[in-house]
Amino acid sequence: MVPMLALGIPGDGGTVVMMGALTIHSVIPGVRLFSEQPDLVTQIFVLLLVANLFMVEVFVRSLMCFAAAIAMTTGIAFAEYPEKPIDVLVPFGGGSGPDASFRMLQPDLDKILGQPVVVRNVGGAGGTVGAAQFARHVKDGYKLGFMPVGTTTTQPQLRKLPYSDKSFAPICMTIQDPMAVGVAPDSGLNSLADLINKAKSGTVTSGGPPPGSLPHIAQAALAAAYGVKFKYVPHKGGHGTAKSILGGKVDVLVDPLGSTLNYGL
Repeated sequence: MVPMLALGIPGDGGTVVMMGALTIHSVIPGVRLFSEQPDLVTQIFVLLLVANLFMVEVFVRSLMCFAAAIAMTTGIAFAEYPEKPIDVLVPFGGGSGPDASFRMLQPDLDKILGQPVVVRNVGGAGGTVGAAQFARHVKDGYKLGFMPVGTTTTQPQLRKLPYSDKSFAPICMTIQDPMAVGVAPDSGLNSLADLINKAKSGTVTSGGPPPGSLPHIAQAALAAAYGVKFKYVPHKGGHGTAKSILGGKVDVLVDPLGSTLNYGL
């Protein structure tokens, strides 16, 4: 610190004190101060020492405040998750395949997470209404979605939507459910061959969620595989399709096996 004092090099709070003292005594700073005015140098050094001690105290206090702020912030950032209930949006109505699938998982999730998991059904337009709403949610870890493949990846490829497959961050795959062909028990269609023969000789109507959904794609793939065509009738949800089949308004649906069995087809 003495060379800085003698030469008057700016750089810290002590230099300001030193320059003020020299100005008061009408002294030009330089190396000759040591030989010409040793008493003044001693006084300035004491002033400098006091100033630096003050600066150290300020620094220590600032460091303590900073450490306390870090500790508080760290406590918030690493708080145990979850601290409150979690909302899970299912983009199909109650009783649909995705809804039934998630509700099988819900009780175990409640136990594992230690917080209630609340299901919110937002159906419409093949799941795209709910998916678009979910894409707008704040990404805070307390708003999750149980999203079927068709809604998440297929629909945005078929038409312009306010979301894409990049709008969501996948967590894990939960269910692999084979697609099953379902007809009414009294339809007279007792095998896949019966269904295909009817399609070749007349008109077969199939039902399910709106175009672009997995059931819609599955029934189209089935028809194409056998060189026939099904007349597709969109429905709002799986329950609506099942009612149409049991009521004789629709011949067939292609839906996840669990849903088909649940409908009694």
